[in-house]
Amino acid sequence: MLPLRFVLTLLTCLVVLGNARCYCERYYFEDKDEYRQKPCNDLEAQSECNRANDQVTDMVNSAGRNADLYLETLVLNNASVTPAQASYLRSKLSEAIEWGKPVGDCANGLTTETRLVNTDYICVSMPLFQQCDTLAKTVPQYFSSIHNVLAERLRLENVSGILENGKLTTLATEFLYVIKLRDSITRESNKIRCQGYNATVDILRKSAAPASSRSLGRSCRLPL
Repeated sequence: MLPLRFVLTLLTCLVVLGNARCYCERYYFEDKDEYRQKPCNDLEAQSECNRANDQVTDMVNSAGRNADLYLETLVLNNASVTPAQASYLRSKLSEAIEWGKPVGDCANGLTTETRLVNTDYICVSMPLFQQCDTLAKTVPQYFSSIHNVLAERLRLENVSGILENGKLTTLATEFLYVIKLRDSITRESNKIRCQGYNATVDILRKSAAPASSRSLGRSCRLPL
């Protein structure tokens, strides 16, 4: 049974360190007079990666619903726009959305024995915990380029009412404008949040501070 002091210190560390961590025990081998780290599964980092992917999916679905509403209203109110044309525009938008869509790799790097600096029993999966940050940085550029990819797709086929004499029609350009306007709207809800990544970076930053300010490291040195 673990000593009470050990358990209390461990709980303190876990509370302080927050997300994207896992507990990795250290074992002492008398014959070699050394400690070895036991790997653990960083499920928190994996969960954050999965949540980031879900957020991207939600954003994509929102953009699709916005386009559907626009096209449905357009067909109802404009007799010159056919359902076939609206369907074609929507299918090309789907292609543009899927092209280059960022997806975090949440499968690799789950098992880790990489100790967090200034700690004895807390490990972190570096590959996994960086996935969320990578998505957060690539998503804005991805969304801002969807209308450009869509325009390229629409120019590839000579579809009546969409492309005439090598130029996009008013119907196509107005749809492109709607998509561009939707993708350029910056909303707080459209930002990828990486709480675990940010917490880990903060810990790494503090570890590089002068020794007098490294209270985190001292508090998470568990008694052997």
